[in-house]
Amino acid sequence: AADVERHVVGRRRALSGAALPTLELDVLERLAIEAAMKKHAGNKRAAAAELGIALKTLYNKLERYAAGGT
Repeated sequence: AADVERHVVGRRRALSGAALPTLELDVLERLAIEAAMKKHAGNKRAAAAELGIALKTLYNKLERYAAGGT
């Protein structure tokens, strides 16, 4: 939750009369990947399966994050 709060974008969108914080999609994706990796103790195959993405896609995203990308 603290990670999400740090990445909340300053914009707010009205939905059902309430202002809700919004996240950039790439930030939300990275948080989901980090959570899956933590849950599966670094097991990339299990994390990719949980996320519903190909193992190669997970490797590509992790490589991009390690290089300082989002």
